[in-house]
Amino acid sequence: GVKGNYAEEDTVNPISIYGKSKADAEKYLLDGEHTNWSIVRTIIVYGKGSNLSRTNLIIWAKESLEKGLEMKIIDDQFRAPTFVDDLAMACITILRKNKTGIFNIAGPAAYSVFEIVRKIADHFNYSIEKIERISTETLNQPAKRPPKTGFDLTKAKRELKYQPLSLEKTLD
Repeated sequence: GVKGNYAEEDTVNPISIYGKSKADAEKYLLDGEHTNWSIVRTIIVYGKGSNLSRTNLIIWAKESLEKGLEMKIIDDQFRAPTFVDDLAMACITILRKNKTGIFNIAGPAAYSVFEIVRKIADHFNYSIEKIERISTETLNQPAKRPPKTGFDLTKAKRELKYQPLSLEKTLD
């Protein structure tokens, strides 16, 4: 959808084929006869790993800033990046507590992609002089992206005692 800060009970409103495929998978479980399942919704997972098939926004931005590369960064899409350790612990907690249903698991705050990159630059004392702020429409992306993805984490905090770390606390 386009509004962001969704709760688990909100009606889904996918704006791309990718989003529709996720909504269809959820609907399959929701409409099925089985009840012993959980769905974890997340946003921009980041962290370090070995033999990753691809990088993530945080690592890509850090490496690009470190090398002083020119970067074009959108400033009108907002995301709540999710630290992989927080996501893993939430999944483990769901299993240990035998919880079922939908759980929103994401970072504690949403930022524009530009703000995310700037926070990385500030944390590591990298220059941002080669960053150009751009808008989504200049990218001409074939698939629509939601302007704001973010989740209401109330249920996860209440039922799982989920307390995600801030982006700044995870950068080292």
